[in-house]
Amino acid sequence: MPQLFPMNWALISTMIMISLFMITTNTFFIKFLKQDKKLKNYINNKKLSFKW
Repeated sequence: MPQLFPMNWALISTMIMISLFMITTNTFFIKFLKQDKKLKNYINNKKLSFKW
């Protein structure tokens, strides 16, 4: 069934991209959650920066 190969590769590629995105976001948030005080300061600075 050669017609099914491109669909399989597309599904595999999308799953790999979603998994990498989730892993990167999880590591990013874990690094900030380990530093609670820095996380709070980061959020406050972001709120002040968005006020323009």
